[in-house]
Amino acid sequence: MEITDLTIEESTALIREKVAKMESGKLTLDENIKLYSEVTELIAYSLKLLDGYRGKVKDVGERFAELKNGGGKSGAQVEDLYEE
Repeated sequence: MEITDLTIEESTALIREKVAKMESGKLTLDENIKLYSEVTELIAYSLKLLDGYRGKVKDVGERFAELKNGGGKSGAQVEDLYEE
C-alpha cells in the first residue's frame, strides 16, 4: 500500500505502531533509523492531510456564517453545508 492511499487514521496508527517498536529497545540502530525515516514520512503526509481538512472546516464555517446571516443564494439552508 502506498502512503498516499492511507487515511489520516491509518497513518496515525502506523506512526504509533512504528514508534512503539522503536521504543521497545529491541531493534538495531539500522532498524531504528529505517523506522525513524518511515515515521517522518508518515508525519509529513499526515500534516498535509490535516492542512486539507483545515481548509474544508474553514470553508464550512464561512458558509455557515453566510447562511446564519441570511447571505448566500436565496432559499439556502444550513443543510446546504453538507453538499459537496
